[in-house]
Amino acid sequence: MSSNALERDLTKSAIGFMSKDDYKRKREELEEEEALAAVRKAKPVEEKGSEKKKKKKDKKAPLGVLSFEDELEQEGEPSPSLQPKKMGKCQDVDTTGLKKNASEEQEAALEREQAMRGYLLDKRKKGEEPLPLGYSFRSAVTQRELPNAVAKGSVVVKHGDTAEHVARVIHRDTERLGDKFVPKTITGTSKREEADIMFVVNARCPEGTQAVTQGSFLIPPTMSMMELAATKWVEGTPLFDMANVVAVERRWYESMAHTYPYSLWSFYETRHTYSQKEFVSNRGSGTGIDPVAINQKRR
Repeated sequence: MSSNALERDLTKSAIGFMSKDDYKRKREELEEEEALAAVRKAKPVEEKGSEKKKKKKDKKAPLGVLSFEDELEQEGEPSPSLQPKKMGKCQDVDTTGLKKNASEEQEAALEREQAMRGYLLDKRKKGEEPLPLGYSFRSAVTQRELPNAVAKGSVVVKHGDTAEHVARVIHRDTERLGDKFVPKTITGTSKREEADIMFVVNARCPEGTQAVTQGSFLIPPTMSMMELAATKWVEGTPLFDMANVVAVERRWYESMAHTYPYSLWSFYETRHTYSQKEFVSNRGSGTGIDPVAINQKRR
C-alpha cells in the first residue's frame, strides 16, 4: 500500500478521538491486511505456450476429412496384457517448470499465506522488543542554556516505534535538565506547547572517511526503527549508524539550515537508492544518491 493510500485509510478510520496507541495499532492492522491481500492475489506464472497447447488440443477435425476413429472405436478392446502399466510420479524428475493443478495451486497459496502470517507475527513481536538509543538533542534552548549547545543522553524505546515517536521521547527526556527545557503549558488548558521535533540519523561509512560526522539523514516521521536498521547501501552494508541518533527542533533547524552541521543534512527518500561510494566522494553535499539507480528509474 502506498503511503498516500495508507494515510487516506487511516483518516477514514480515525473519525472522532483516537489515541496514539490506537492510531499505531490501526496502522499496523492496515499494513498487515494489505500484505496478506497481496499474497492472496499473487498467482503462479503459467508455463509459456500452455495456452497454445490447449487450443491445439481442443481443435476439432474439419468437416469433409476422412476419419477412421469410428471404425477404431468399434474394434475390440486390446488385451489387458498389452495395456500400458500406470506409472507413479517419479521423485527424481524436476517438475518445477510444470504447471500445477488446482489442488497444488491452492496448497501453495495456503503455504504462502501462512508464511506471511508467520512473518507478520515475528515482526510484531520484534517491534515490542526494547531498543536502547544514545542521543543528541539540538534546539534554541540547548544553544542558549548549555555550554556545548547540545543535550546528550540515552533512552529506551521499541524497535517498532516510529521516528516521530522516538524524537518526542528524546525531547521529553531533556526535561530532566531543568524548567527551561520543559514546554510551556497553554494558558487556560492543561495542554503543553509541544514543539515539532525532527529525527536525524548519521550515515554509516567506513572508518577513516570521517563521513559519519559530515553527513546525516532527516528521517520520514512514519519510518520505524526496524526499517531503519534494515536499510542498506547499494553496496550491501547497513546505511544508518543506530548507535547515536539526533533529534532537533524543526524551527531551530530551519533557521540554521545554512550553517554547519545542518547544511550537511539531507532528507532521506525511501524511493531512492543510496551508494556509500557516492556518499563518501560527495560528502560535502551529504546526499549519496546512487546515480546508476536514478538513471535506470528514469528510463
